[in-house]
Amino acid sequence: MKTTKEPQRAWLYARVPGNYVESKNTLNVLMLQAQRDGAEVVGWGYDIHHGWLRRPAYRRMMREAKAGHIERIYICRMSQISGTERHLISFFRRMMRYKVNVIATEYALNLKVPAYHMGTIIDEICARKGWERPWFVSESSERHCVSNAVASTSFGTPNDNLLGENP
Repeated sequence: MKTTKEPQRAWLYARVPGNYVESKNTLNVLMLQAQRDGAEVVGWGYDIHHGWLRRPAYRRMMREAKAGHIERIYICRMSQISGTERHLISFFRRMMRYKVNVIATEYALNLKVPAYHMGTIIDEICARKGWERPWFVSESSERHCVSNAVASTSFGTPNDNLLGENP
């Protein structure tokens, strides 16, 4: 994971199944957090469907991570990646392999993940492979986790966003 002062290249990902407006609002919150953290947003995407086959933005994000084009992924909460622990472990394992940090705006992953069984599994993987844990918690993101969760419900219409066109 990068340690220099240059901006980290970031990807924003949102998924609120069946809710286009909330998915777009979530992207606005993620953009604000990335700006606070000084990250350079190089891409973003959202999906509104359940199931892996109907999530093209997720697949594109994973291709970008694997290719080394990003150092950070911003999400609102882990359930936007998956609702199952098995899939989350797989996701975090790939992020560790690709040296990509994951930032959740609704809570600090370094505090949330250890509360689940997957926290133990991820710690074992890190110890065995010598990898760093895949989450990044800045002072800014810890301070704004709760306020961002509230802000995500009060942004307005999908056209009133900070993102403009997809890069």
